[in-house]
Formats: sequence, C-alpha cells, structure tokens
Amino acid sequence: MNPTVDYGVIRPEEHAAYLEMLNWAFVRPTTTQPMPTFVDRIGPENIRVLREAGRPVGGLGIIPMGQWFGGQRLAMGGIAAVAVAPDKRGRGVATQLMQAVVREMQAAGTPLSALYPATQPVYRAVGYELAGSRCLIRIPTGGIGLKQRLPELRMMTPADIPAIQALYRERARQS
Repeated sequence: MNPTVDYGVIRPEEHAAYLEMLNWAFVRPTTTQPMPTFVDRIGPENIRVLREAGRPVGGLGIIPMGQWFGGQRLAMGGIAAVAVAPDKRGRGVATQLMQAVVREMQAAGTPLSALYPATQPVYRAVGYELAGSRCLIRIPTGGIGLKQRLPELRMMTPADIPAIQALYRERARQS
C-alpha cells in the first residue's frame, strides 16, 4: 500500500461516507435507511475502510462466524457489504481492500473466510474460489406420515438464545 493509503476500523466520522458507498453499491435510494441497521447489527468494530489521503474510498464488514470440521469449530470471517466510492471504481480499491482484510484475518489467526460474491474476478484475484454444496430433497407431503399435530409454536425470546445455541453446537458437531 502506498503511504497515502490507510486501512483500518471505521471511525465514527466515516460512517456517513461508508453508508453512501453502500447505497451506491447496492443501488439504494439515499432516502432509505436500512444500511445503518446493518452497520449497527455487525458493529462498527467489524467495519473496515480503505482511505486515500484520509478519505474513505472503500469499505466492508467482517462478520465473525465459524464452520465445523470433524466436530471442531474453526473461526471464519464472513465478508459482507463490500463497497467502493463511485469515483474510485476500476482503480484497484476493492482489490487493495480485500488484500488488507485477508492479511488482517491471517494475522488474527482466522483460518477461514467466506462471502457471497456479486462478481467473481476481484475476489478470485485475492484467493477466493467457489465452494459449497446444494442439496435438494423432494418428498410428497403425503409421504411424510405425520400422525400427530405439531406442538404449538411461539415466538422466540432472548431467554431462548442459550438453548438454541446449545442445540446448534450439538448439531454442528455431529455434521
């Protein structure tokens, strides 16, 4: 990175610039406000920006996640909301941003990273590849053979989260 380029955690005064980049990147009218909810949800500590001469020109979110292999959870950084300022597109900003985040995750000991790319070249250029699987099972509903009514459903509450997390961990360990 050249000396006028800086990468790091988003600063409070840069939030508006990043949200504007997101609106441009995801073709959202600037009158709508769902993106601040996204930033709040993943936390400003998980938003990274690339600055040129002190100005944010690109940004992304790192969502702390994990994948299970052989009954063990491996840390994973989910990359989301990658955006580049319109006047900086096509100049390598996204590549620099992705290279910086991959270096950061490697230094932190995060062995995996995943994303859902809208386009592939920039991500492939920094080492991402297509992976995963999709399974489709079709069963006629009459073949399920339910003889009992399901228990009554209710909305989840915050008090349910520990039990749900325990069930998830156990299921993930097994599969």
